[in-house]
Amino acid sequence: MFQPAPDRIFVLESAGNLATTQEVLDRIDHDLTDPGAHESLATVGQLFEAALYVGRLSREVDARHHDALSQVGADGTATFVLGGRSRAMSRTS
Repeated sequence: MFQPAPDRIFVLESAGNLATTQEVLDRIDHDLTDPGAHESLATVGQLFEAALYVGRLSREVDARHHDALSQVGADGTATFVLGGRSRAMSRTS
């Protein structure tokens, strides 16, 4: 669970490669501690933008480790399900 501001909360569930999911979570935490330099869950305006942000992080992590994992027959795939609510957002998903 992430509550980057009083008016918003996000729940992120994951399945798949533990290293990938942990790195994505670490990057989300990092971006929240340095919001001026990065997009984060604190800066997105809509839930779909939060989903795009998490998806982009996941793809970046997967791409960075894909070749090394493939060489040893490992799979770095992870799947994320995001839900959330914000006063600025009109719906939850």
